[in-house]
Amino acid sequence: MQIQVTMIWNIVNILRSGYKAHEYEKVILSMTIIKRFHDVLRSTCDVVIETSRKTEKFANEMCQKMLNKAFGYDFNNISSFTFETLLSNPTYIEENFRSYLNKFSDNVQDVLSNFEFDKEISKLVSENMLFYMIKGFNKSSSYFGSKAVISTDMGYIFEELIRKFFESYEADGGEYFTSRDIIYSMTNLLLVDKKEVLQDDSITTTIYDQTMGTGQMLGAMTERIHHLNYHL
Repeated sequence: MQIQVTMIWNIVNILRSGYKAHEYEKVILSMTIIKRFHDVLRSTCDVVIETSRKTEKFANEMCQKMLNKAFGYDFNNISSFTFETLLSNPTYIEENFRSYLNKFSDNVQDVLSNFEFDKEISKLVSENMLFYMIKGFNKSSSYFGSKAVISTDMGYIFEELIRKFFESYEADGGEYFTSRDIIYSMTNLLLVDKKEVLQDDSITTTIYDQTMGTGQMLGAMTERIHHLNYHL
């Protein structure tokens, strides 16, 4: 996943004239999340828009359940905009981009709200950067669909970016993520006397990460369990 990390890190150059180093992450991490959602949902976009039309008179909770079922995920976006169509109309890119984001389901809206990304959109527009930011994330090398980038690797990309951001202003990035090798070792230790969990499909085990950030630890541990199960 180093190719994607390098690609995203190169986009930081767009921000240099309007942002300070410690502010880059406000934009880049948010855009990385948005592009991940965009690419994961892209293949079912037409189906969901049609489902949205059929359920627009339903109660919101029922509507969201039907939309999520159509997408196959616990989140959705009913906008007809894509990064490609946003770029095709530079004059209205702010208005259309905000419209696209507002069509995400409430749980995604909550994530973007915590990043306070609405403020960054305004700043990107004032600095004439929004078009180029979306364009940078629309390159073929920045495709984050689930078939190309699994959840574990997406966690790695996100954490590698966090490390780079902290190190760029001389903070210790290693304090904010756990390397995959350490997670694999932890998994081996936790399961050393639990072979029955791996051999019996009827047994369910629970994993709890008290410091979950990107979910990388849970994703890598799940990957490791499947790997051990396959080789038993």
